[in-house]
Amino acid sequence: MAASQINTTDTVTGATVPIDSELVGGKHHPSHGVRDGMDEALGGKTDGAATDDTGTWSLIALVKRLLAKLPAALGQGTMAQSWRVVLASDQSAVNVITVGNVASGATDTGPPVKAAGVYNSTLPTLTTGQRGDLQVDSHANLRALGTLIAASGVDGLSNSVAGAFQQSATGAASNVYPVVLPMRFNGSSWDRHRKANAASRIASAAASTNVTSAKGSATDVHLVEGTSARGSVCYFKVWNKATVATVGTDVPVLVKAIPPNADFFFDLKGHYLSAGYCYAFTTGPTDGDTGALAAGDITSFFTTFA
Repeated sequence: MAASQINTTDTVTGATVPIDSELVGGKHHPSHGVRDGMDEALGGKTDGAATDDTGTWSLIALVKRLLAKLPAALGQGTMAQSWRVVLASDQSAVNVITVGNVASGATDTGPPVKAAGVYNSTLPTLTTGQRGDLQVDSHANLRALGTLIAASGVDGLSNSVAGAFQQSATGAASNVYPVVLPMRFNGSSWDRHRKANAASRIASAAASTNVTSAKGSATDVHLVEGTSARGSVCYFKVWNKATVATVGTDVPVLVKAIPPNADFFFDLKGHYLSAGYCYAFTTGPTDGDTGALAAGDITSFFTTFA
């Protein structure tokens, strides 16, 4: 039996079993790698934390070094209480998706998300399902498209359909009315609404019907005004003709009575004549009348049209 060997009896078989006394006493023996109850590689519970990562330290010392680097508590903390997490210097681009903090239709909460647009001298053309950028002009103003629905013109629209744009560049909203191009329906097509820009005058009537072709193309007749020096009623007649009318033969489209010895004023409100504007004065109201005025019966006469 070796100096460090003792015998014991197996309680099951009754056989004698030799045991190394140095192992029982916790002493080291070169053949076992154990000293005073601990493995040299693992270390003991009293080993201090390793001070670097390259020295010869027991496993317990290295674990204590690692534990010292962990945060003292879990959960959100200050920067000093947290580990640094950074992207590698050669990391390729990382796409970051920004989503809202509430669902669509839910009550709004939290700060807003900034949005930006892109300027394109030629606007892109997208197909179904494609995502597009907000478009801005060269001054970074957001571009918007107003879409009008094609429809036939209707009359009698209520005032509630009228609208105005608003601007709030100074913080206070104020109405800014857009420039529009008003149109008027002439019975078959739409024409621009024009101000009176032409006139025909007779300073003093001649001893005739004073038939006059004021305009040889389509026109809108606005005002008729003058003074009658006659002692009886006479009549102002209008023809839709591009040439001089034949009084008593051509059928007028308008006949207006002029009171005797009085000023007269007719507002025809832009009455449309598709061929031209011709007028004359007669002493009778019928279409076939050819009665002529006496000289000076009508003075200071003018009519305006466009």
